[in-house]
Amino acid sequence: MDFLFNPIYKIKKLHLLYFFAFLTLGTIITFYPTLFTFFRNIQSDIGDPRFCNYLLEHSFLWIKSNPLHNNYWNLPIFYPIKNTLAYSDMLLGPAPIYWILRLFFLPDTSYQLWLILVFVLNYTVIYIFLSKYLKYSAYPSSIGSFIFTYSIPRTAQLMHAQLLPEFFIILSLFGLCKMFSDKSSKTWYWSLCFFLGILLQIITGVYLAFFWCLSLIVTFFIIRTFLPHTSIPSASTIKIIQNILILLIFSLILLFPVFLHYYAASKTTGFFDLKSIYSYLPHLMSWFYTGHSFVYSRLYFLPFFQFNNAYELVLNIGYVTTILVIYTALINKNKYFFRLLLLSTVSIMSIVTIIPFTEFSLWEYIAAYLPFVRSVRVMSRIVLILLIPVCIWIAEYFQNLKSKKLAKVTKHIGLLVNDS
Repeated sequence: MDFLFNPIYKIKKLHLLYFFAFLTLGTIITFYPTLFTFFRNIQSDIGDPRFCNYLLEHSFLWIKSNPLHNNYWNLPIFYPIKNTLAYSDMLLGPAPIYWILRLFFLPDTSYQLWLILVFVLNYTVIYIFLSKYLKYSAYPSSIGSFIFTYSIPRTAQLMHAQLLPEFFIILSLFGLCKMFSDKSSKTWYWSLCFFLGILLQIITGVYLAFFWCLSLIVTFFIIRTFLPHTSIPSASTIKIIQNILILLIFSLILLFPVFLHYYAASKTTGFFDLKSIYSYLPHLMSWFYTGHSFVYSRLYFLPFFQFNNAYELVLNIGYVTTILVIYTALINKNKYFFRLLLLSTVSIMSIVTIIPFTEFSLWEYIAAYLPFVRSVRVMSRIVLILLIPVCIWIAEYFQNLKSKKLAKVTKHIGLLVNDS
């Protein structure tokens, strides 16, 4: 039993304590209506959650070769129309979790447990990224993971299950970062992780996959235009580019059948019109809007928070959290990595936001000239991608508090949890 008194063992035990403490807290705060009714209640409304449950159940019955579900793309609705699954997201990426649960539970209980496990996976994967790649210690990683997983913008989308699994994007991000930082011969492996994450996200939900690819394009443009790192590609960079091109071609081949189904559906329904897209674009004050959150519910009635489609414009992460994020972003703006985070975040927000005192948005202009981007209507949901830099800034803030007094750290954690 001497190992119990080993300092390394005590540190690891403390790390697990932080990890599970914030995971448990977030799960209870988010899913208490389900947990405290012993799974009698499914959260949110009776529309979207029921449909998402049906999508997962359809995939489960498909692998069981149920006669009504033997063609995956012909979801048995809107008879006699075919290819009906292409009118929605696939939710196929995280579906195996649901399939396992269905072996033991009824469809509604399986969906409830699946939803909780999706949040657990989001929390776990972003924790691994913060602690293993960015090298933050246990409690900054736990707090950053808590904000990423359980903050207001994500829990506000609880009825839209297709928007909740984001761990595939973190897998893609991890692969991207390791691809350029790992000097070993594993660049092919990390390139594969990068593309695998994107592929799995596409067959989960189009929205987050589209937002992730858009974020990558914006970030690449910023690197090449404002933050050039080197002018002459090294041999390792050329090798990485070769890997990317090969995997890109292979990914497009794999996705071609999916593209054909969605293209066939688009010929029936068409793209969203500009007026509909504009109605979901965030205003400047949308980034300060917390909706019906417990702490800030009284602010809901303020005149500058009266939006059309307000339920899709809940973009603020909590005012205390916002202050900490802005503070950390500004004091670290001279560091290359954090400057890139800041420029990318501000650029993405600027692209989709309606300019104050005008009716102009750059995204509406882009959508007018690139019709295919009008397959995505609610651009405000890009906030779910922006939770990645947010959680990094939060982890950085608490990492820098490491040498402070424990009482001060505890006070900050309390404010943050209450804020979210």
